[in-house]
Amino acid sequence: MLFRYCFLCCFLAAALVLWGAPRLIAHSPKVGHQPISAHQGCGTEQYRQQEEKKNPNIKKQRAAIERQTQRWIRENAEKLKESPEVITIPVVVHIVHNPAHPEQNISNEQVFSQIDALNRDFRRLNADTTNTPQLFQPVAADTEIMFRLARRTPERLPTNGITRTPTNVNSFTLEDDNVKYDNSGGKNIWNRDQYLNIWVCNLEPNYLGYAQYPGGLPATDGIVISYKNFGTTGTVSHPYNKGRTAAHEVGHWLNLLHTWGDEDNCDATDYVADTPTQESAYHQCPSFPQVSCGSEDMFMNYMDYTHDHCTNIFTNGQKNRMHATLHGFRAPLKNSVAFQEPDMTALICDTLNQELLHDDLYLYELVDNGFIAGTNILQHRAKAQFFDDTLDYRYVTGASIAFGAAYDAGGELFAAVWEKTPQGVPEPNPVAIKKLSLSQIESDVAQNRRTHFDFHIPAKINGPFFTGIILPDSTQDTIAILASEKHQDVVNAWDQRRNYTWVNFEENWVGSFNVNLAVFPVACKLVPSDLFPESILISVGPNPSHDGIVNLYFSNYNQGEEIDISIYDITGRRIFLKTNQPLRDAMTLELKGVNATGLFLIRMTNKNINLTKKIIFSNKH
Repeated sequence: MLFRYCFLCCFLAAALVLWGAPRLIAHSPKVGHQPISAHQGCGTEQYRQQEEKKNPNIKKQRAAIERQTQRWIRENAEKLKESPEVITIPVVVHIVHNPAHPEQNISNEQVFSQIDALNRDFRRLNADTTNTPQLFQPVAADTEIMFRLARRTPERLPTNGITRTPTNVNSFTLEDDNVKYDNSGGKNIWNRDQYLNIWVCNLEPNYLGYAQYPGGLPATDGIVISYKNFGTTGTVSHPYNKGRTAAHEVGHWLNLLHTWGDEDNCDATDYVADTPTQESAYHQCPSFPQVSCGSEDMFMNYMDYTHDHCTNIFTNGQKNRMHATLHGFRAPLKNSVAFQEPDMTALICDTLNQELLHDDLYLYELVDNGFIAGTNILQHRAKAQFFDDTLDYRYVTGASIAFGAAYDAGGELFAAVWEKTPQGVPEPNPVAIKKLSLSQIESDVAQNRRTHFDFHIPAKINGPFFTGIILPDSTQDTIAILASEKHQDVVNAWDQRRNYTWVNFEENWVGSFNVNLAVFPVACKLVPSDLFPESILISVGPNPSHDGIVNLYFSNYNQGEEIDISIYDITGRRIFLKTNQPLRDAMTLELKGVNATGLFLIRMTNKNINLTKKIIFSNKH
């Protein structure tokens, strides 16, 4: 190194004599080196300094991690060559978006494209490996690290590895790190020992992203990336459209430093032997070769600052360093349960819109003819109530509706569930539909009772949805839903006009006609049964059951306690219900007349108990 340095000094001195000072100035700074303030870049070094200033113990922790890293590399680098080990890291992507800017709520496809890009780049399957200069080809590495979206939440619920959090924050900064906290408009971390947490948000314009090195606080451990350069499709654009901001920041999270060592001189180090000593960062995409500190610089390394189309290499030394981290500070990730699909055996159902059950309900008539929430002279096609689904329900098994008027002239009335379009209106086609009896509704209205129904096959929903009715075509039939008091601070009731367009009541009726319709869907989700500790002991027999006879055996229960008993098939359709059943040592259920075979769930509930058991019904004797 000393010889190379002296040789370079002599060479530059000679150049001054032969070509004059202007020629020397043309080579300093090097092509591609530009002031960092002129570019968007990585905020990890600034974030590290901020962390360690606030908590000096983090610096001590990282010094210990570095010693462990170097020891692991000395003892295991050769073993890693001989016995390759592919490690797959579970990932959760937290999308924190401002609804006023819908482009921030990036698509699942954009997230998938980023995971694909990480796997290509870390396994050296990227198409631009041919752009790696021949000089560096011998040290180019398949890091044998892969990434996969999590399938299980910390609460043992199913997930696609993507969370979505609306926020009123316009832009997040690394100085306050607010994107990582629920109470500041962001999203709380999932356990760092089980997941790589990636927050995607509208990040302050100075930075593409930033990461937390190993050794920082558990509540903030992960990486943050702007939605404008996450993935390879959607909201990304050149020159940050190949997903390599994430490759760079994940590198930091796995304890890789910038290739120039974050100091603009030739004495700094990134602690990796096969990345050449480099004076400072490169930007844009300079031509090869570029020289500093007496050797050609590896500006195409993922840990430099060049554009996405310019980067294409991790080295063997960097691979060793990342594996040392995955066998050290981040070793718990190798035993993560995030890929294990939870055993969803408990069906939890709730009746929505219950606040209306205790309020006065009204029948709103039109002066000319008909009803606002029903059939009328305008020949509306449907009425629906919106439900935001903040509790992540996945099925609607049925509903009850409080009607205020009904007359059966032979027309057909249907109940329906619609999912929400990106524009916020019901989808053109319902996900479930059920024919209702107008004559039965006439009787229910006369008896002042709600009309109950179950869908033959439960409606599968994936977020916010609408439940309501499709009105009869006949102008002779009458039907109308009761509704809450006017001038509620809600925009939940919707009309489908004769031309099939949907519009909310506020826009459709004069006088800001905001109401809630008296529609009460039964929404359900499957959850792990072990979320509910058994306050009583229960067994079921015979299992399999023949001829629809089920015996329930209870112990450790309170005398006089009552439960509701429901039986559901695996689609979530309820086939049996008994309410207010006194608990006793043994109870027999008879399902005669119910054509039931296969796997079913028996649910027993009251305010203290929520138990679910599996049972198989068989026709075999």
